[in-house]
Amino acid sequence: MKLFKLIKNELIKIFSIKIIYVIFIIVFIVILVSNMFEENKELEAGNNYNEIIQFYSSGPTNNEEAREYIEELASCNTLKNIGEKYGEKSWQVYVMLHEPLINDKVYPYVYIQTFEEYIEKEREYLDYYNISIDDIKYEYNKEDAKKEFDEINGIFESNDWRKMAKKIIELKQVGINSSKKSFKDGNIINENDIKEQIEKIETRLEKNIPFGFDYLNMAFENEDRAKYQLKKLKEKEKKYNEVTYYDKLQYQSSKEKLARSKYVVDTRYDTENKNTVRYRIANVFEGTTQICISIVIIIISSIIMSNEFQKNTIKKLLITQYSRTKIFLAKLITCVIMIIFVSLFVTLSTIVSNIILFGTNTLEIPMTIYNFNNDVVIEMSMFKYLIIQFIAKLPIFIALILIAYASGTFFESSIMALLISLLTIFRALNIIIPQTTGVWKMFLTQNWDFSKYLFGRISEDPNMTFKYSVIVCFIYFIIIIFPAFLKFRNGDVRNK
Repeated sequence: MKLFKLIKNELIKIFSIKIIYVIFIIVFIVILVSNMFEENKELEAGNNYNEIIQFYSSGPTNNEEAREYIEELASCNTLKNIGEKYGEKSWQVYVMLHEPLINDKVYPYVYIQTFEEYIEKEREYLDYYNISIDDIKYEYNKEDAKKEFDEINGIFESNDWRKMAKKIIELKQVGINSSKKSFKDGNIINENDIKEQIEKIETRLEKNIPFGFDYLNMAFENEDRAKYQLKKLKEKEKKYNEVTYYDKLQYQSSKEKLARSKYVVDTRYDTENKNTVRYRIANVFEGTTQICISIVIIIISSIIMSNEFQKNTIKKLLITQYSRTKIFLAKLITCVIMIIFVSLFVTLSTIVSNIILFGTNTLEIPMTIYNFNNDVVIEMSMFKYLIIQFIAKLPIFIALILIAYASGTFFESSIMALLISLLTIFRALNIIIPQTTGVWKMFLTQNWDFSKYLFGRISEDPNMTFKYSVIVCFIYFIIIIFPAFLKFRNGDVRNK
């Protein structure tokens, strides 16, 4: 009961410090601002249209440069015209970027137009550098090129992506037939690959997944890429009859991507979008919000004991009926309790700020977890997921309060405690000690994040396991806190 009373008194002391409330207000503002200015780059990743349409900064000075220059202009014009007509994120632009067969049908006519315009405009320039028009010109039949261009352009204008998909299948089938005629010995190049590509387009039609830069198409493409990666890994395994640890990591990553992408395609839930209220709340123990929790608990742990020395209230505390051991434990337990309180505050701040800024619509999307043990995606309540994440991150927070609390007790200075703790957060050892496998894995900061082991995931370092990290953290916790406890218990603190 005496210990509980001490803990209660310590909590009252903490919440009587006005600067604590200022810190909480600052934390809320930081979370609000970080959410306000955070941008989603996920959907931009596949669309490099703006980069592709950049023209060369200087003109050509010889035949080879002239040909390359006009080719680039033609490529840019191809995408530029379609992008301006249908939109930079239209399915038409996506097809031009990702389907070479369609590009090959459109490009020749655009090249002819570009070539003619360039020659007309830059004739004096070409003469000055002795650039031969005949040497840089590709021999395209303008009439045939115009016919193929009009056919594809007609499909674009109809805005019928399904018709385009069928056209791509037709062109790929022509490619298979052409290869059969070209290789009489039966060595048919890429026939199986082409058949797989046709099957992919047929699946797109069957599942009604339009071309484009939206989340659904990205998931469909990611699913296909993951299948391809797994296929290559299995071929490698069969060829060399072994699986390296790196291969295991690749298997792990590819299987997760495949399962998550398939879930999105099957359910039509945009679960992989990082620019949502749901995602930001689910990842409250990562990034900026994790740093906010860490800094606040460090401040509290740094001052809870050192302030007693600096304000000279330690003498009054020691002449009470409580033993030094109970005083030391009460303050330490109070710091642990504050981890829970601060984490709840940051979580609520994240929820409130995101709802204020973006509303609640994405909260309807279920929380999904990939279980590495049985290779399936499972749905989980947000509350349960946050509890699991908190427990996985708890060793980080415990380590930080132990470092701050022990430093404040040992050096009797909150400034020193803050400095040592902040250096730990930002991993100053990265600068001092090289990250060699044999040494680096023994440091606390390499082992304190247990989220990397959640749901059966294996560590990126083959020398590190869940059991190893538990042992390392336990040893460090004892090493950190025990000297400070001995100093406080046995030292002459009454005459400070």
